[in-house]
Amino acid sequence: MAAEDEKKQSSSGNNNSGGGESHQEKKAKISENVWSSLLGKVAARGAGKQPNSTLLVLGDKNNGKGHVLRKFRERVFNPDSQEYLLDYSYCVVKDRHDPDTHDDVLAYMNMWRMDHAEHENILPMLLQPWALKHAVYMVTLDLSKPWDVERSLNKWLKVLEGAHKALFQQLRPDRQKQLLRKIAKYNSTFVDVAVRKAEREATEKIMHGDDDGSAAADATLTTDTHALHDEMDDETMEYDGPQVNLGVPLIVVACKADMLRRVNKSMPGVGNRFEYVARKLRQKCLEYGATLVFTSSAGEGTNIDVLQDYIYHRLYNTPLTHASVLAGTEAEFGLFVPAGGDNETLINTLKPEDTPFPDEMGFHEVFPKPQAKTVLTAVTKNVEVEAQDNDTFLETIDNMLKQTHGDNIGSSSSSSNRVRAAAVSAKGASGSSGGDSRKSTSGKVHTRGSSGSTSKIRSSASSTSVSGDGRTRSKTTKGAPKKKDQKAVKDFFRSLLTSTDAGKKKNNRANAEQFLKNIKDAKKK
Repeated sequence: MAAEDEKKQSSSGNNNSGGGESHQEKKAKISENVWSSLLGKVAARGAGKQPNSTLLVLGDKNNGKGHVLRKFRERVFNPDSQEYLLDYSYCVVKDRHDPDTHDDVLAYMNMWRMDHAEHENILPMLLQPWALKHAVYMVTLDLSKPWDVERSLNKWLKVLEGAHKALFQQLRPDRQKQLLRKIAKYNSTFVDVAVRKAEREATEKIMHGDDDGSAAADATLTTDTHALHDEMDDETMEYDGPQVNLGVPLIVVACKADMLRRVNKSMPGVGNRFEYVARKLRQKCLEYGATLVFTSSAGEGTNIDVLQDYIYHRLYNTPLTHASVLAGTEAEFGLFVPAGGDNETLINTLKPEDTPFPDEMGFHEVFPKPQAKTVLTAVTKNVEVEAQDNDTFLETIDNMLKQTHGDNIGSSSSSSNRVRAAAVSAKGASGSSGGDSRKSTSGKVHTRGSSGSTSKIRSSASSTSVSGDGRTRSKTTKGAPKKKDQKAVKDFFRSLLTSTDAGKKKNNRANAEQFLKNIKDAKKK
C-alpha cells in the first residue's frame, strides 16, 4: 500500500508540473543557492577585514559637532582624557543592515576633531598620503549662529584644502588620478534610493505579470545604463567631476538645525530664511561635490544614523538605505542631500520667485547679528580700583569717627587737652625757678623742673614748644621719620583689636582723634 501511495503521489506530481521541474528539484535548487550565498559571505569575511579608516572633523568650538559624534553607534572614547589641540575617538565599524554579519567587526574608524584653525599645520600629520583613499572629510557648522555660517564654512574649507594639498602632492600622479576619478565617477553615476526602490517595484510587477509593458521598459533602460557603467573601463570613460575635486569624500554637517527656528523668530522682516540657508549650502556643496546633512543632537537626535551610515557607505561601500531629502522647513529640518544627487535645476526649482533673500545676499545680511546686551557687557567689564594714599585714608577714618562717635571723641579730646595743659603748667613752674626748656630735633619736648626731673611729650609728626605767655605751639619737625608714623598707626589699630574693656576703647578713640589732629596741624604749618 505504501509503495502504491508513493507511486500515485509521484505520478500526480509529474502531472501537475506539466513536464517541468518537480517540487523536490526546486527545493534542492533553492537550498543550493542559499548555501552558496552563505559560503560566499563566510569566504568574504574570512578573507580579511576591511582596512581601517579616518574621519577628519573640522569646525568651530562649541558648534555642536561633539554632541553629534557622541551619538555615533559603537563609539569608543576615553572620558578622562583632556582635550588640547585635538580630540580623538574611534568607532567599531559594523554593517547593521546585513542580518548575517551585523555583529561582525568590519574595521575601525579613527575620528580626529579640531576646533581651532590656527593649528592647521597639525592636520597633515594625522594622515599618511596613501591613506587618503580610506578617509572622509567633515566640515561642521553651527545653525544657532547663522550670521556666522558663511564665514565659518569658507574658513574651514580653506584650512582643509591647504592640509589636503600637502598630502595629495606626495602621491604619484597615477594615484592622484585614481582618487579624482573615484569622486567624479561616484557623483556622476549616483542613483538615489527612491529611484532604486521604484526599479525594484517595476521588476516585481514584471515577474508577477501585473504590468502593461511601460515598467518593463523603464527597468530595462535603467538596468542597461548601470550595466554599461560597470562594464566599461574607467580609462575609457570620462566623468564630469565637481568644480573643486579633492579626491576625498567631503560632508558638510549643519549642526543645531533645530535652533534655526528660534533664531528666525527674533529676526526682523518676513521671508523663508530656512529655504535661503538650504539653498546657499546646497550651492556650496555642489561646487565641492560634497554631501549636505542637517542634524540635531537634541533628544534621540536627528539624522545622526543617516550621517553615520553614509560615512560607512563612502568608506566601505555598505548599502545606502536612506533616500534623499532635498526640501524641508524649520519644523521638518532633516535635509539629506547626497553627493551626486543634486544639481542647479533642483536647487532653483525650490527657490521662491518673490523671495526677499536673493543669492547675492550674505548670511550676515539675512541674519543680522544680535547686539550684545548692556547688562552682560557691564558684568564682564574689568573695573580698575585705585587705592587711597595714607593721608586720604586717615582723613576718611577721621570723618567716620566724627560721624559715628562724635560726642565720645569730643569728650576724649578734652582729656587729651588737659594732658597738654598740665605740661604747660609744669613749664610755668620751671620757668619761675630758673628752669629752661629746649626742643629736641627728634620731636620730643624736654621740660626740666627744679628737681631736675624730665617729662616727655611724644609726637609722631610735630614738636610742641611752650612760649613765655603760657601758650602751646606745635610746628612741623623737618625730616620727621615716616617709620615712626607707620609704627604709631600700627600700634593704634593693634590696640583697637586687642582691647576688650569699654573704657579702654573710649580712650583709644580719643588717642586716635588726637593723633589725626596732630598730623593735620603739622601739614597746615
